[in-house]
Amino acid sequence: MTKELDLKIDLAISQLNVLLGLTEEKDKNDKRDLSTKLQDRINGFLKYREDNKITETFKGQLFVPKLEVKDTSCYWLYVKYGLEVLHLIHTTFYERYHKDKLENEIFGVKDLKNVHMLIETIICWGLYPSLMKGVGISLGKRVNSNILKNQEEIINKSQEKDWKKIYNICQCFNDIMENFTGYLNATTVQSIILQKYIPDLYSGLLQLGYAPLGKPINKNEQINQKPEISGPVITPTTPGQISASNLNHPITPANLASSMEKLSINQNNDRIIYKEKSIQMFNNIYIKIDPYYSIQALTLLLGSSINQSPLWLKVICGRYLSKTLLRSNGLRKLLEFMIQPTTVDDELPSINALEKMARLVTTVPWQASSVEDYCSVISNQIFEILLNESSIHPSIVKASAFISVKLIQKYPSFIKKYLIDKIIIPLTEFSSIDAKKQMNKQISENLDDIDSNIIKSESEIKNAIMAIHLLLIGNEPCIELMNMLSGAVIPLYFIYELASQNGSNLKTDVYDILSVYFRIVKPELSITLLKTLLYYYENTLQDKMFAPGPTGGIVLKSIDDPNIKVSINPDIYVEFLKLIDNADLISSLFLQLLFEWKFNRDDIDKDSSSNENMKIMTTIQVIMKIIEKIGHSIIKKPDDILSFVKNMLVGEENDVESLTIALSLLETTLVECPTLSNPDILDEIMAILQTLNTHEVKEIREVSKDLRTMIIAQKKINSSLNNGKTVTKQRKDSEEQFKQAMKDMADELLPVRAHGMTQLRNMILKRNEVANENLDDIIKIFLNQIEDQDSFIYLNAVKGLSALTDIHPFKVIPEILKIYKKPNNGNQNQMDYRLRLGEALLQTIQRAGDTFGKYVDIIVPDIFIVLHDDSPEMRNSALSLLSMICETCPLSLTRYFSRITEYVLDLLALDKVTTSRRGAVGIIVSLLRGLGTSNTIQTIPTKTLKRIETTLSYIEAVDTDKLIRYNARVGLDDLHTIIKLTLFPESIN
Repeated sequence: MTKELDLKIDLAISQLNVLLGLTEEKDKNDKRDLSTKLQDRINGFLKYREDNKITETFKGQLFVPKLEVKDTSCYWLYVKYGLEVLHLIHTTFYERYHKDKLENEIFGVKDLKNVHMLIETIICWGLYPSLMKGVGISLGKRVNSNILKNQEEIINKSQEKDWKKIYNICQCFNDIMENFTGYLNATTVQSIILQKYIPDLYSGLLQLGYAPLGKPINKNEQINQKPEISGPVITPTTPGQISASNLNHPITPANLASSMEKLSINQNNDRIIYKEKSIQMFNNIYIKIDPYYSIQALTLLLGSSINQSPLWLKVICGRYLSKTLLRSNGLRKLLEFMIQPTTVDDELPSINALEKMARLVTTVPWQASSVEDYCSVISNQIFEILLNESSIHPSIVKASAFISVKLIQKYPSFIKKYLIDKIIIPLTEFSSIDAKKQMNKQISENLDDIDSNIIKSESEIKNAIMAIHLLLIGNEPCIELMNMLSGAVIPLYFIYELASQNGSNLKTDVYDILSVYFRIVKPELSITLLKTLLYYYENTLQDKMFAPGPTGGIVLKSIDDPNIKVSINPDIYVEFLKLIDNADLISSLFLQLLFEWKFNRDDIDKDSSSNENMKIMTTIQVIMKIIEKIGHSIIKKPDDILSFVKNMLVGEENDVESLTIALSLLETTLVECPTLSNPDILDEIMAILQTLNTHEVKEIREVSKDLRTMIIAQKKINSSLNNGKTVTKQRKDSEEQFKQAMKDMADELLPVRAHGMTQLRNMILKRNEVANENLDDIIKIFLNQIEDQDSFIYLNAVKGLSALTDIHPFKVIPEILKIYKKPNNGNQNQMDYRLRLGEALLQTIQRAGDTFGKYVDIIVPDIFIVLHDDSPEMRNSALSLLSMICETCPLSLTRYFSRITEYVLDLLALDKVTTSRRGAVGIIVSLLRGLGTSNTIQTIPTKTLKRIETTLSYIEAVDTDKLIRYNARVGLDDLHTIIKLTLFPESIN
């Protein structure tokens, strides 16, 4: 049997090759026209069939057209036999591979190409010549063969338009698709038709079934008669209107045939009969194939601004597109066609594209019996997309969520009923009482089943949360949606608590939902819900709770123990309020809780009910935690807060937790309340903060340092700066600039504070009058900021101090040196602070250059103090300063030369620290070069020069560090050169 079927397949493919002329010998000198070649090819084809007894072999399997076509041209004959061959190929392959599903179909690549060519030829020479103008896709856009392209105009002019040809071709294609049951079991020919030729098949069937049968109506009548057309049409242009005898009803696929029948002129009954059969064939294929292919085909047939389709075709295509939307999975297929997703990494649709899709879907098509029915169908499809979002392209899910919001805004009651309530029902069961009776029955019947009290499974809870998340996150705010979700807020919060405790990955998604909800809904509703959560244990009817599921998720289960009460966790509750970050909401809630506590606190006694006691204790507990964790959201009386902070700082110096709370409240008050009715209290707090500068806890030191800066800035912002002087415009601008810089310095954002320092630095460099008057405060600010751990801040502070030393050296340099030379006493932070001040001094020395001499007696003595510091890092810093002085202004060190050289030479002899030794050699080299160029080397005692030479020679010979040996060699060379030039100046030339 298999061999017989294989033989039939070979015969069918051989007929294809003969018909396409693949068995002919190619002759380059063949000058015959196409029609002659076709006739010879047809004759060869008929001879092959006769020689191989094709009719007998394939008895009952050959395609027999229903209608007889009188055209005897070579083009139509070629198409006629092509249909037989195509049908035969499909039939033989179906019987061999698909009928019993024994093996996978084997179809050669060349054979596949040839089948494509045959179908293209059938479409171009058989179908398109008989189609009306504007129906179908232009041949030039879809055909790859140059022969077929060149023949388009000839065929359209020479061939008579015959509806019977269209019917026979569509009948063949319909027969091929008759046994189509699914895409996995489709034959190759079926797959080719589905993927590429559905638009052609539709164009033929729609013309046969719906095109007007008679002459067209007068143009003027068409203009005056404009029936209303409802329902979405996927086309970039307006579909227009269609003339009909009944103008009060839109044209529908159901009544179009009867409408057109009235227009027929001298048409025989066969045309009417086959019109109905064509509609039936179209509907069979339309229902059988995937909606995606129908959407693609109908959209293509609608035409474009360049290729205008007939009005009747636009109407019919629009109607069937609307009908596609109502089919199962129709919405998803529509979105897939409009978005055309390829990979998961594709960009999401633009807002304009989403709006276009939403307008299409929110328009109720004429086929829907009512708006409610349409909303029900669309809601079910959206629900399925949201439910299976993990297996659907993100663009489709995003578009579905966007469309859902638009539907909610347009049809709120219906979408709530059929979509939102359906999504949140696993959550709202939490507060429902109806399920209790059912559960009691289940428990009594399934006592041995440990999971029998589970009401909603892990997957149901997760799917509900993910669906809500998709609707809310990334979509435009929709108050109607928020109101619909209100019933799920309390269950979602308890899921959030449980997820926070057991580390469930649902926590983030639930928080996203709740944060969006509380940000959009009215504060009154938010406070009501938050208080309901707080006192939820008062609900005596509660019979369900959320619990960990068997596989790590969350389930809803019934409560078996009547003593179990569902209540909030105060810590998680306050943390949640903090995450919401809504100061107005938290402040209002806090005030109401204070009122609740004040009103009920006296009721705690032995006669009070346990619920009442629990309510009061819960209230005060939450109040205290709000003050502790999110006090910045509740500050209404800053002076009272500052008094509290002051007392706490004085009485709780050793309590780190209390100090942390006090400093946090102080910072919040300074940031949130720039204007104080009693600013003098800041002076008292400033003095207390100064004592925390040496606190053992690093965080306390850093925060107190920042707060000192903020207090200085705050006082300057609130005080008058003119000091009784006449206020000119320039003075006023300077004051505003200074106040703005101080505001920036008080800001908690690092870039803003850096900007404030830059402003102050610029004012200093310009010798601004206001800056000069507030010089002490500016110095304090920069000295404070240089302690900051962030390099962005302290480097700006270094620049600021350098600017101060340039403009006000005799006031600022001593202030810096006072801290720079102060011992660390084992405090690492103090040493880091001193090193940063050393950077500021280094920049000052570098910029002073030859003018450094006037500061030498201020700086150098303190440098010698630091040279004897216990810390190697500080000694290296001092050496760096000396080295810079030697390079920039060596003459200023003339009277310190002996002291410097003795220290450096002793260091090289005794100190084993490599970095210090490198610095010492560097100082010698810099000093020799500086003094040598100024011809003052003669003032140096010969004994000192001899010791320098001996030390450098020894170091060059024995030191283990390559860099030190190299610098020693350089120093020796410089020393010898200087001595030579001093003794023999004529050797310069």
